[in-house]
Formats: sequence, C-alpha cells, structure tokens
Amino acid sequence: MTAALGQLPQRVLFVDDEPGILHGLARMLHPLRHDLTTEFVTTSKDALQLLSERPFDVVISDLRMPGMDGVALLREIQQRHPHLIRIMFSGQSELEAALRAVTVAHQFIAKPCNADELRTIIGRAVGLRELLADQGLQSLLSGLKELPALPQVFIDLTALLGDPRSGQPEIAKLVKTDAALCAKVLNLVNSAFFGLARRTTSIDLALGYLGTATLRAITLATCVSGALAPRARAVGYDLESFQAKSMFAAHIASALFDNPSVVQDAFAAALLQDIGEILLLLEPSEDFVLAMDYARENRITISAAERELEIVQHAHVGAYLLGTWGLPYTIVEAVAHHHEPQRVPHEAFEIVDAVYAATCVADHYTTGDARPLVEASEYLGRFAETDLYAKACAAAQRWLRPAD
Repeated sequence: MTAALGQLPQRVLFVDDEPGILHGLARMLHPLRHDLTTEFVTTSKDALQLLSERPFDVVISDLRMPGMDGVALLREIQQRHPHLIRIMFSGQSELEAALRAVTVAHQFIAKPCNADELRTIIGRAVGLRELLADQGLQSLLSGLKELPALPQVFIDLTALLGDPRSGQPEIAKLVKTDAALCAKVLNLVNSAFFGLARRTTSIDLALGYLGTATLRAITLATCVSGALAPRARAVGYDLESFQAKSMFAAHIASALFDNPSVVQDAFAAALLQDIGEILLLLEPSEDFVLAMDYARENRITISAAERELEIVQHAHVGAYLLGTWGLPYTIVEAVAHHHEPQRVPHEAFEIVDAVYAATCVADHYTTGDARPLVEASEYLGRFAETDLYAKACAAAQRWLRPAD
C-alpha cells in the first residue's frame, strides 16, 4: 500500500528559519524532483509573498520561527488561501506549542523524517483534498441551503478544554445544560465496556472516566443527531439504530489500539463515521433517499447501495463536513475512507483500518449476516498484529454483555 507518485502535488513550499534544514530537505527530496516542485524560504514574510505570486498545493512550515511563527503563518494562509494544504513540522519537545496549531494545520510531521514518510504524508493529504473537491460532491453540497453550523455546546466545550484555568466542574456544568448529552454520557459510562462495579448517575463521576477526545466526539454526534431528528423521522430513517451502531463500532475500533491518544481518535472517527448520512437528511437528498430504499429492498448497507447506484457516498459528505469544522486530519481521513481503506496509501495498521473493521463487526452483530465478519477477518489478517480480529470480537462481546 505505497503512495503513488501521481498523487503528489506539483508545488510544495517549505518554510524554516534554519537554512541548513532547508538544504537537507532539498537534498532528501531530490530523487522526487520529477514528481513535485519544491520551493524553500526562511521567513513567514517571504512565504506569504511567494504564495501571492505563484500557485502552490502544500505549505510545510516549522513551528518555531522568529517574528511570525508557524502557527501564525498557517493561520494567515488559512485566511488568504483556504484551499492550500497546511502541514506543520514539530519536534516531540514542542507538543504543548503544537497544540495551538490544531485548528490551522491539516497534518503534523515529527522531526526528523525521511523522504518516503514525507512523500506519503503529502500524497495522502492531497488525495483527501482531491476526493473532497470531487465535482459530484460539490454539486450535491451546493444544493443544500447551508451546511449545518458547528453546535454551540461543542464550541463551548472545546474552549473549556483548551483553557488551563477551567477544570472538570466547569465541564460538567456545561454538559448538564444538554439533556440528550447527559443521557448519552451516562449510557456510555454505565455500559459493560467500562465495567464499573456499580452504576452511576453522576455526570461529574462519569466525566472522570471519559477522555477529552471521547467527550468531544460524543458531544458532536449527539448535538448534530438531535438537531436533525425530525428530518430523520420524516423519511423513515432509524436514528436510534444509527446512534447505537455508531457507538458500538466506536468501542470496537478503540479497543484495537493501546496508545491512549490513538484510542481516542479511533473512537471519535468510528462514532462520527456515518455523520454524512445525517447531513444528507437536511433537504433531504433525493439520491440518499433512493439509496436508503435500495438498501432496504436488497438487504445491503447504504454504502453498498451508494456504490451500486454510483451516487455520492455519505462517507465523503461526512468527511467534507468534519473538514469544514476543523476536526483533526486523521479523523477526517478515516471517515472519508472507512468503507474503502485500501484507497489510503499506508503499510501499518491505522485508524482507517480500525474503523472499517469495526464497522464490519458491528454490521454482523446487528444484522446477523456472517459476510461482514468474514470480511473483517480477512482484512485484519493482512497486518502483522495477529490478534486484531480477536480483539475486535472480544470488544463486541463486552459491549453486548449487559452491565451488572
């Protein structure tokens, strides 16, 4: 699953205040000179000037620079050139500073990196951009009166989580303002997956068990689904089943990783994987209603119906929406390709694979159809981690087992 050079952009701009690093990058990327054109500048001012004069596909900036640093530069580029892919170079010791760039950078690259890694990251970023710029997708979305706004409670929650002065009491107070969100948090924490010795009805206690990424994903999914519930009922869309399956898949996907930050991103991506279906209920989309009917008649998934009917896929619609809301690149990519992970150039087991496998396992347990389970087993078997399939099935069983 290596990256195809044809997917790489024509022009990439590198910004770093250390000429030695830029010279090293130029040498490292020399073998790729026939596939991409590179430019190198040492100041943010020069980068902005060059961007105003010539077209580029990607800008890759160092985080720490004198004057206008990398965060400020990418924020300015986001405003002036919103379609440009923005990537940040950062070292492990710069994690705290890099968090400031979460809302303006599509992707992060840890220093040092090699040419193959750089090529793959750029190729994937451009591939996702091209997917979301598809004319069919743009045409469908342009038919909507407006894209839904980011829910206010999610905005407020994000602000609280980013404020070092706020703590769990302030977060709990915000969560308690939304009854549906409270219900979802308590339902999740009291499930067998968390294995609590006794049930709890305390939001404060429940939040202690959830990571911030998990809470953000639950908040977003709950608010969006709740706002569009009337539309769902009008066209016969089973919103409760949608929410239950999404939560089921989220627990399976997150169980396939050990790194806490990856666990939370996997949970969020799986929970939000089908949010495009909700967006397509806004009008609703005639094509999406057709896909729903076709799926029911032929006893297949909506995604399979979309492919057979050759219409815009809800996965791509969802990824577009999450991208406009500024969610992390890894989550947007996993949502976009969770039905076709092979479209993402990669070698090791990643979040997009976990979401795909979790969806297959969840499909089996919710429909009784054995085919998705076989599909998941075969797909996970290609990775070196031999216990992935067993982990997925074990996570499914934990979720299905009634809480004590």
